[in-house]
Amino acid sequence: MNTPDQNGPFREVTVHLDGDVVGAVWPFPVIYTGGINPLIWRPITSIGSFNFPTYDIELTPFLGRLLDGEQHELGFAVTNAQNSWYVDANLHLWLDPKSSKTTGGLVAYDAPKLAGSIVSHSADGIDGEYEATASRNTTATGWVSSSRGNVTTTFTQRLSFANTNVVSGQGSAQAINQTTDALTDVGGGAQQRVQQSFPLYIFLGGDGSGTSSQRLMRRVEIGFEESRVRDGGAATSTLRNEQAAAAEVTLRTTPWWARRGGCTRRTRTAAAT
Repeated sequence: MNTPDQNGPFREVTVHLDGDVVGAVWPFPVIYTGGINPLIWRPITSIGSFNFPTYDIELTPFLGRLLDGEQHELGFAVTNAQNSWYVDANLHLWLDPKSSKTTGGLVAYDAPKLAGSIVSHSADGIDGEYEATASRNTTATGWVSSSRGNVTTTFTQRLSFANTNVVSGQGSAQAINQTTDALTDVGGGAQQRVQQSFPLYIFLGGDGSGTSSQRLMRRVEIGFEESRVRDGGAATSTLRNEQAAAAEVTLRTTPWWARRGGCTRRTRTAAAT
């Protein structure tokens, strides 16, 4: 929901090998149990709120660079991060017990810089429409020796992001439409293609501000869609998880003759999921 003066809505985690981008993760937009409105997530919490999705970055094409006996740095960075962003990772290595030494080489590598923009259509810097887009493509091909001969692996990523944020009522209402699409393709000994899409819609609004009764409305529609194809289509799995939830809170001012102590408001709440 961030506007351009807040670094915009786009975030990514990039994986670096000796300073070069070798892959990226465009994370699923997890909403915590208190996010948007706590009433929305009772009794069912948001997708991934208790079990964050994990992501795989294939480093096999770069083994030729890592097997030279020198020190190397594998690191992470977050694009447009604010304050802090904690990144945790596991490095998975497979050893060939029938081979005394492993060699490799990088055949091809192409990782153009991140492409993206934020376009603002606002007359007063508050109300208006903000459009953010981003795309990233990464491809790497490399070979590695094994007891069965050389194995060539190609790792390809195609990532795209689009976010539209419409702000109205002097910032009192927001409507966000966002979609993240990711295609990861690994070719070689164990071919696999993973296609993911993360649609998200959020509405925050209300009416009656400044009167004796104020209504706050919240709506969230979120989805996690994924398909996996292995071995040229011999094994296929699909996952589709969707949630639509809304909450409405009405605040009523307590009459002066009914006030007791320091309490000046009575709250009535209603939620539907």
